[in-house]
Amino acid sequence: MLTLWGLFIVSVVTLSVRSLTIDIDAAVKLAYHYMNKNSDKDEKGHIICTASDAGIYPFSIAPLYGASKHGVVGLVRSCARQLSIQGIRINGLAPNVIG
Repeated sequence: MLTLWGLFIVSVVTLSVRSLTIDIDAAVKLAYHYMNKNSDKDEKGHIICTASDAGIYPFSIAPLYGASKHGVVGLVRSCARQLSIQGIRINGLAPNVIG
């Protein structure tokens, strides 16, 4: 049986996981929708996703943030080939890695 504190933790993690789903794929789906309307051009657009060092290396200080940034990196890598076939470029930008 979960204690009150345990129920609180479960509800926070559940809400956080829901927000991770929104953070990771909502922006790319929205960008794809509008870029796909540029059907008369060879290059329809460019999606830039904000990644982080936390998406490349373990980030134990804020594990849910790290998980969301790992998701961003994975999404960019997974979508790149299919989107390029359709004339849409996608890149992930990790500002600290650049600087």
